[in-house]
Amino acid sequence: MVVAVVEREESCGIINHTTQFIMNKQSFIIFGMHCASCAGSIETALKKVPGVKSALVNFALEKVTIESEETIDQVVLVQAVASLGYKLVPINSRTNSERQHQSNAENEHEHTEHDHAKMLKESEVRLLKKKFIVGAILSIFILWLSFAPNPNLSLKMKWFYLAVLATPVEFWLGWQFWRGAWFALKNRSANMDTLVALGTGAAYFFSLGLTVKLLLNYSTKLDVYFDAAAVVTTLIVLGKFLEARAKTSASEAITKLLKLQAKIAHKIKVNSLGVDYEDIAIEQVKVGDILLVKPGEKIPVDGVIIKGQSSVDESMVSGESMPIVKKIGDQVIGATVNQSGGFELRAEKVGEESFLAQIIKLVEETQNSKAPIQRLADKITGFFVPIVLIAAVITFIVWLLFGPSPALSFAVVNAVAVLVIACPCALGLATPTAIMVGTGIAAGRGVIIKDAESLEIAGKAKAVVFDKTGTLTAGKPKVTDIIKIKNIIKNQKINLLQLAASLEINSEHPLARAVAVEARESNIELLKVNNFQAIEGKGVRGEISGQIYYLGNRTLAYEKGASLAEVENDLAKLESAGKTTMILFSQKEVIGVLAVADTLKATC
Repeated sequence: MVVAVVEREESCGIINHTTQFIMNKQSFIIFGMHCASCAGSIETALKKVPGVKSALVNFALEKVTIESEETIDQVVLVQAVASLGYKLVPINSRTNSERQHQSNAENEHEHTEHDHAKMLKESEVRLLKKKFIVGAILSIFILWLSFAPNPNLSLKMKWFYLAVLATPVEFWLGWQFWRGAWFALKNRSANMDTLVALGTGAAYFFSLGLTVKLLLNYSTKLDVYFDAAAVVTTLIVLGKFLEARAKTSASEAITKLLKLQAKIAHKIKVNSLGVDYEDIAIEQVKVGDILLVKPGEKIPVDGVIIKGQSSVDESMVSGESMPIVKKIGDQVIGATVNQSGGFELRAEKVGEESFLAQIIKLVEETQNSKAPIQRLADKITGFFVPIVLIAAVITFIVWLLFGPSPALSFAVVNAVAVLVIACPCALGLATPTAIMVGTGIAAGRGVIIKDAESLEIAGKAKAVVFDKTGTLTAGKPKVTDIIKIKNIIKNQKINLLQLAASLEINSEHPLARAVAVEARESNIELLKVNNFQAIEGKGVRGEISGQIYYLGNRTLAYEKGASLAEVENDLAKLESAGKTTMILFSQKEVIGVLAVADTLKATC
């Protein structure tokens, strides 16, 4: 993975080492938020809880992170938010010290909580989808009754049917808005639910009153607006459904990162009978454990090699396509892939201290951070709802006093229009959702962004510098050039590749795999190789049809006395292009040169 970080300038800080304490963090999923105003109300309520030092609500992620010097009972926090009409579900309530000494039972409990929150969120998405489908069907019938000519249907029955159809839309589909508005009223505040409830409620109850009046045989010149109440409610529910689905899909980036981690580790146990191996869950690995890593497996945790050596694919971390040779004393990173030999490592960083955990934490913090423009939007939304309510009242009064006949009807319709146009609140939703979705997709593609402010600053960049490997290139070495020097048989290119691939098929080196893949794709039949020998750091040697051949780098050619005069220009040209060259020679005679490089992605 390529970590592309855009950083802002920060002033140097001074740490007072005489006063050190560990802040406890508790994270919750929030259910019931509908706007940035909701997030602000929750933050205010939580900050009033004794012991809470900070509470950061991310509306887009529907998540709150609470910091305190001492652990606060979750029940107190849940009740503080429940009084506003919202629901908290814990994600992770462990302190930093508990993270280091947690038991396996606590691990399982944590996952259960996380899964519970996920199930609740999926259930909410399904319910919103069901509500929208029902609302859409009912709205179609309401629109048909409202505008299609029905000569056989009296006005009294028409309005009655409209009232019957609109009622479940207003109070089943729109229940969440009425509930939110009620809690806002109890707390002497107003939010987007207030706008939705007032807007659609005004249209519904105004129409219901006219319908009852008509059913009681009182005439009226006004018209009903059940269609406006039903369609607006249905469209807002659709918006909520799309919003919830976007939030769910954005969190998949972190899920993908988690899947990179190994699931089990082979722990080495020394007892009176000798050495034994035990497969344990990755969460059970502790600092200092000795682990065995087999060829082809993911390295379970960050550590240092204490026995053996191998080539490790670290492209997940660095983007480097060429595996790195690791020997005793070298550091290895969890979730990278062991390519060839097996080795033993001593665990040094596990759990939340591991490199992969730090990447996941960075992605979460980025999605939870606020860009300057988002902070501005949050401030504006604090005044937005009262301003909209005042505007609606003024609109109603102006149309009632100065509007055409019937003035009351026009006054209600236009006041309702002001309320319902404002209720989706794109101002408070667009910025956090864009950041959440954008950083999630970027993380899934290997780009980690430091924070939302850096993302905003990146828009002013004049030039971008890329680490090409894994970013612009495919991350897999491929044979790019085959240059023949000496004629051996008629088909010169295939003969050279045939010899090279026959030698390399016995090697585990990444360059050898590139040559073998090229031969397989060219349908080349390999030759029998005797007395094969891998020369570490230089190349390979083998005997084919009684002739000894070498394939390797300049150092190997110089050691064996091969003259490179004929290929020096070709080697220089290929190497200046950033390609890795391999020289094929027999005793002292150079036969040809192969070049391997990391090629550009098809999308570049």
